[in-house]
Amino acid sequence: RPLGRRVSGWGRNNPKNSGRNNVAFNTKAASKRTPNGLPVQSLSTLLAHLAALTLNEVTLPGDDRHALPLLAQPTPLQKEALALLGVDLPKSVSSKVTGRKSSK
Repeated sequence: RPLGRRVSGWGRNNPKNSGRNNVAFNTKAASKRTPNGLPVQSLSTLLAHLAALTLNEVTLPGDDRHALPLLAQPTPLQKEALALLGVDLPKSVSSKVTGRKSSK
């Protein structure tokens, strides 16, 4: 095919081009923010950000035999992504997760 010939699917009705004249699309593209103010992310960047949510072991000074599991507070972006996925983070985490004795 000659390069100048239109290939089927690349015309006006192509879904990739349909949003280009949309005000919401242009606003989001220009600001790099979602309508609720969060940064626009690629899937790989969003997954990396979600993977940064950590489970920490907290020990008291002088007593490293006992550890308390503490789930880090999610960022606003993590909260929004988890809410969209329907994931509820637990309020507390069992000490069995850390493999150490709880200091209850």
